[in-house]
Amino acid sequence: MNRVPYGPGATASVHCAVESLEDRQLLSGTSAGAAPLHAGGASSSALRLPLVVRRGMAEIPKHMHKKPAPTTTPSLVHDYVGTLKTGGILFGLGSITTTFDLKVTAQTLTSITGTASVEGHRVSGLLTGKLLTNGNFAYKISGDGLGFIMTGHVKKSGAAIAGTASFALKNLGIFKINGKFFATTTIAT
Repeated sequence: MNRVPYGPGATASVHCAVESLEDRQLLSGTSAGAAPLHAGGASSSALRLPLVVRRGMAEIPKHMHKKPAPTTTPSLVHDYVGTLKTGGILFGLGSITTTFDLKVTAQTLTSITGTASVEGHRVSGLLTGKLLTNGNFAYKISGDGLGFIMTGHVKKSGAAIAGTASFALKNLGIFKINGKFFATTTIAT
């Protein structure tokens, strides 16, 4: 304890302690000291899970996270209708909003087949890419004078998609547009 002046001629006791600045602790959860888990009164010692505690909240350790994997759920086989908005030059000035349609007729783990159209210009065929279990997707098609790339996210129901798209057709003059899209479909339940 150290004596520190406190007011005119007085002193106060100050107790100093060193605390760790690290805010994580590795804990092992067990039910040994907890209430019994079974009706017979026996507790289970098999419940040992490493937890990372950070600022009072439990987190799953990074090595236990599952990486998103390719999937076909939800199905993208729908007719999506929506809009594509281009970026503006300054504060949205110069941006345009146009039609965006995507008709998907087939879906696999590595591709979708269908037709994409922006402002009346269409591209059809096999778009390679994938839909992941977290709902994110990326697909593209390119070839003789055309190119279409879209990345985005699909709702769990498959009823709506949103993201960014880039569309270029060189065989019809030079038509190029890119921006953010949002499209919905009517799904029969």
